Amino acid sequence: MLGSVTTQTADKQPVHSPTTSVQGASAEPPQPVKSLLILGASGDLTGRLLFPGLARLLATGRHAGLTVVGGGHDDWSAGQWSKRVHDATEEALASATPEGRDELERIRRESSYQQLDVTAPGVLAGAISRLTPPVAVYFALPPQVAQDACEVLSPDELPEGTRLVLEKPFGTSEASARQLNDTLRALVPEQQIHRVDHFLGKGTVLNILGLRFANNFLEPVWNRDHIEKIEVFFDEDLALEGRAGYYDHAGALRDMIQSHLLHVMAILAMDAPARLDERDLRDAISSVLRAAHVEGPFAETTRRARYTAGSIGGRAVPDYTAEPGVDPSRSTETLAEVTVTLASWRWAGVPFILRSGKALGARRKEAVITF
Repeated sequence: MLGSVTTQTADKQPVHSPTTSVQGASAEPPQPVKSLLILGASGDLTGRLLFPGLARLLATGRHAGLTVVGGGHDDWSAGQWSKRVHDATEEALASATPEGRDELERIRRESSYQQLDVTAPGVLAGAISRLTPPVAVYFALPPQVAQDACEVLSPDELPEGTRLVLEKPFGTSEASARQLNDTLRALVPEQQIHRVDHFLGKGTVLNILGLRFANNFLEPVWNRDHIEKIEVFFDEDLALEGRAGYYDHAGALRDMIQSHLLHVMAILAMDAPARLDERDLRDAISSVLRAAHVEGPFAETTRRARYTAGSIGGRAVPDYTAEPGVDPSRSTETLAEVTVTLASWRWAGVPFILRSGKALGARRKEAVITF
């Protein structure tokens, strides 16, 4: 997760800012979801983030009776899926309410996995039809696979109230993102489409809203006259960890900066929305992103690099190009740094430095505001 938000003066003495949770208002769906179908269930995202997050929700006792089914291209046995579910729910069980513990134990017993080719006509529709509606279909898939899967669906194959939930990245370009949106809107109404960046649900990211708008003393100095620069870092000590199938096609820029870190930047830079609700927050973030640009020469405002062989914490790390599944000819970067400027009165002349990289030796996950 993004580990901290700190402010500091230009002499680099940090002042830790208070964090206050602010929960935006959002309308509850008219009918609770009865079944959750996770596509890409055998992948890293599901095991590391999605299922543990779901477990924490179920541990509160909410959404009792939810059916959870995993689907993926890997030929997993029942035992392999059971291990994934048990591992992903172990931490949540420790702090679960009595009702939540019952739910998690039930999920451990009842959750199942199906090998699916979601791009084959009729396969995904058939899997959805076997579930109790309303169904939420969570696409934890590469963007092109998600696009292909949606293109073989038709509106009459989806039960009433079906939600389509998609993880970033949305497409691989503006054109493909627009095409994906058109495909989704042809299947279900817009209010049943959920475009998810799991990074924005992390506690520290949400607390930025409290830092910004629950502290009246900050607003007069939150501008170009007082702030020298803003940096957002997400440095990882993990290497590829078996994710070549996704990461070698994405790289650090698309995986982290184009989505996660730009959103964090936008929350740090946006003007106060009229209300902390879905629409006003989205509009405020969009205003920042429309004002964002990267100035040339790009050799001075951007950096790309790739890790080589070495060790981290006594653990041997191979050269990125020697990692299983990596195509060296792609020249995929494992570190990216971009300096963004905003064409707005508040932020003109203030650099926003966004950096993310893998296998950097030490984790650094924070936003730093230098006054």
